[in-house]
Amino acid sequence: MKFKFFILILFSTFILNESALAQCANKIDVTSEIDATTELGKITIEVTSDEEYSCTLLIETAEGETVVEEQRNSGNKTIEFSNLETGLLYSVWVRFPDSQNIICSSLRKTVFLKR
Repeated sequence: MKFKFFILILFSTFILNESALAQCANKIDVTSEIDATTELGKITIEVTSDEEYSCTLLIETAEGETVVEEQRNSGNKTIEFSNLETGLLYSVWVRFPDSQNIICSSLRKTVFLKR
């Protein structure tokens, strides 16, 4: 009985989380590619928003995070970070400071640029 209750709580938490994120007006789509000749990477972020935001590219290591670059924009935009070293774990962090929904105020995706 306790196990069924636990599964029910876990399932409802997942559904509520998914439905809350589905209501976000702010969205990001992150893609990456590596140039075959230069072996340098590029990360492209498609931002869908009516608000102002900052987009930060970070490198994640065992020692912590290092900021590579930050851009500030507003509205729907395509942001590109290029000439990136491959073999590293990058994180894209987009913050919407004026967002009324706390869940939607910060979106983050991680990308590994394989060699």
